[in-house]
Amino acid sequence: MIMSFSTEKIGYPTQKPERLLGRIIKASSNKGDLVLDPFCGCGTTAIVASKLFRKFIGIDIHPTAFKVIKKRADDLFTQSRYVSRDLKEVLEMTSGDFEKWVNEFYGATKPSPDAGVDGITKNGIPVQTKTHLIGYEEIGQFRTDAQLHPQVPQPVKQMIVVSQAGFDDSARRRAFEIKTKFDVEIQLKEPKDLLKLN
Repeated sequence: MIMSFSTEKIGYPTQKPERLLGRIIKASSNKGDLVLDPFCGCGTTAIVASKLFRKFIGIDIHPTAFKVIKKRADDLFTQSRYVSRDLKEVLEMTSGDFEKWVNEFYGATKPSPDAGVDGITKNGIPVQTKTHLIGYEEIGQFRTDAQLHPQVPQPVKQMIVVSQAGFDDSARRRAFEIKTKFDVEIQLKEPKDLLKLN
């Protein structure tokens, strides 16, 4: 059902009427087609596309847009894949959201039970995520957890650790020791690395 514009206004400055966007989407696509809105603002295009049984991609540079969409259509938002490109937002994620974001980035699946491994990539690389500063002991423990995990292909030759808060010098030293002694490469990554920010 597409509402009248007077009842759907939310105060977003560039909001368009659902009825207008419905006409445009129906005239230019079929059910099951993909609708792209590269400046999605408050998400009207995505909302209408979903109602008309189209897949959709909404892009906006400002995180406020996605907060508005989430408030406006939470059920739609939770069924969709949300990819953030904003460092501030990533740094404020909860541990669960951060883990999901990292796993989506690497195309990793969370194993069950996780037993110290938060994700496994399609080519078998174990992934661990943390929201705090990581030190020496945690790097060594992750190597052990990955070696003992029943779903991680053996022998482990590569691992990925992503920390929201970064790594201290001892973590980098431990990763170097493991590489030298066991020939296991441990990539230490932060959100800015994943977002490719300078």
